Amino acid sequence: MLPSTLIEDRKKFGGRPPAWKETEDAKEKARQAPTAGDYPKREGHVKNKRFVMDTIQAGVKAFGEEKRKQLDSVFASSDCPVVDPDLTAPWLAAEGFAAQFKKDKGDDHPLWSSQRQSIQNHVHRVAKRYKESIRSTFSSLRIETRQDILRDLAMEFASGPLPSDMYMGEDEIARLRASYAYYHDAEEHKYTSKWTRQFFIINLTART
Repeated sequence: MLPSTLIEDRKKFGGRPPAWKETEDAKEKARQAPTAGDYPKREGHVKNKRFVMDTIQAGVKAFGEEKRKQLDSVFASSDCPVVDPDLTAPWLAAEGFAAQFKKDKGDDHPLWSSQRQSIQNHVHRVAKRYKESIRSTFSSLRIETRQDILRDLAMEFASGPLPSDMYMGEDEIARLRASYAYYHDAEEHKYTSKWTRQFFIINLTART
């Protein structure tokens, strides 16, 4: 493209890409900047009356809307959340081992009792801070602000318990911490449809 053409296009369209090409982050920034302008409009005769990307975009939106309705219907018909057994398995297996140990030996496992408490205390502390940070106004915040909050929570979630305070490695701590976080949230909302799904986004973010 000639430099003169690029300059002319920028003047004409205000630098904003077509609606079908604009990313969600770009849309968010445009909403925060009143001078972003409208989407560029095509001028002149269009042979086939409709631009192919407009057709694709309309089809995708219609498909997404239909799937959203299906999901809403599934969740509305469920009295309680469906708990994934694969996610609760690590924590329940550890608890099962401890229960069997107590049954066989007549006493609590000498290590697991303190380690269980350390993991639970850490998850409960981060969950409490999550509830204090993610309020009803969270979605109205700038995307950068939301990302900073979630990133900060993820870092705190991944920071403990420390291996030096436990009798297991970082991988095992992370596995049990993640499993208990999922189990704890499921138990807290066992008889309601309210899930703190974003708490598990924090969990996933912490592990990537």
